[in-house]
Amino acid sequence: MKDYYDLFKLSEVIPLKQIVLLKAIRSTFERRKTKIKIKILFQILNDPSLEKDFSRYIDRRKLDSVNFSEVTTRIMTQYLPIFELIENKTSKYKKIWNIHSFKWETI
Repeated sequence: MKDYYDLFKLSEVIPLKQIVLLKAIRSTFERRKTKIKIKILFQILNDPSLEKDFSRYIDRRKLDSVNFSEVTTRIMTQYLPIFELIENKTSKYKKIWNIHSFKWETI
C-alpha cells in the first residue's frame, strides 16, 4: 500500500520526464530479473480488496485521506504510457509530467 501512496504523492511534487521514469522502471525490472507484464500490473490496481487495504493503511498511518480510485486513476494516467513505451520499444518519449494538471505534456 505504501508504494501506491508514494507513487500518488510523488506525482504531485516531481515533474518527471518520461525518459527518466522509463529508465528507472526498466532498470528496476531488469535488476529484479522480472518481465514487465502491463495487463497484470494494472489488473492488480482494479482488485476491490485493495481499496479496503489501502484505507486501513491510510488510517493506521494517519495520512491525508485520499480515495483509492483517485490513486489508481493517477497511477494509471502517469505509468500506463511509460509501460506502453517500454512494451512497444519506441523512442517517442518527449514529454514531462505536469504536477498541476496531472497529465503528460510535450516538452
